[in-house]
Amino acid sequence: MPKSIFISRYLEPHSPFTELKPTRTVIDISLLQFKTIKFEVLPASEWIFFYSQKGVFHFFDQVDPGQLSSRKIAAFGPKTAKALKEYPVPLHFIGTGYADETAPAFLLIAAGERAIFPRAKNSRKSMQKALRDKVDSIDLVVYDNLPKPDIVIPPCDILIFTSPLNAKTYFSHYEKLGHQQIVAIGRTTASTINELGIDNVIIPDNPTEEALANLVKQIDPQNDITT
Repeated sequence: MPKSIFISRYLEPHSPFTELKPTRTVIDISLLQFKTIKFEVLPASEWIFFYSQKGVFHFFDQVDPGQLSSRKIAAFGPKTAKALKEYPVPLHFIGTGYADETAPAFLLIAAGERAIFPRAKNSRKSMQKALRDKVDSIDLVVYDNLPKPDIVIPPCDILIFTSPLNAKTYFSHYEKLGHQQIVAIGRTTASTINELGIDNVIIPDNPTEEALANLVKQIDPQNDITT
């Protein structure tokens, strides 16, 4: 029988997961709630490095893109870069979405310079930790990401987690069932799930919805038609 899938984010209509829905049940629900955290002053810097799409949104909710003409803009991964393209700012660096790969590449062009890191209050600060003292990191909390107090998710065969906090929130309400297959969008999220005592977490080749959807097709082949 086709497998049911839970993914811990709301999917857009053109998401790669759309083509899975005719033959599978896909439940897309974020387990988090978000709110902007106001900041008074944007510190001086050569770079602004964005971790996430949400960070982009909550930053530009407070800053006019026209103020950034002298700054260089960096994105942690392709999804963050896509979010930045919605704003009239130059994009000077795009990482892979993995800190251990992105940090060395970023250092090649930013070593010794100042970089602001707009982030969530509960961020693990993976890039700042990876860069250590090689970049003058300026921390800027621009939004809070909190677990939703009440969640109701029906049992699914495949559980896909798109952030560490989403995984923690799910497993604070539900235990892993024996038949369930656990997928993490990247190594940081997988590590968090391992810390919760859950092994055999599957990770896609890259941290994108397209890679996650392709992974589902491998786990549950249904003669999918790709375009």
